Amino acid sequence: MKTIYVTGSTGKAGQYIVQNLLDNGYNVVGIDKNPPSDTGIVQPQDYTFKTVDVTDFGQV
Repeated sequence: MKTIYVTGSTGKAGQYIVQNLLDNGYNVVGIDKNPPSDTGIVQPQDYTFKTVDVTDFGQV
């Protein structure tokens, strides 16, 4: 199974993309500088969230 990294995963578009990938059988790592308040992700076992500021090279 492939793993896909999604930056901006807690935004509206990001949440939609994450759910679509999960629905299609991918493992997903969500990346955002703000932790999710309520992602509504249906399959949390296939979803991992990492708090990262992608503008900070040391965190990437």
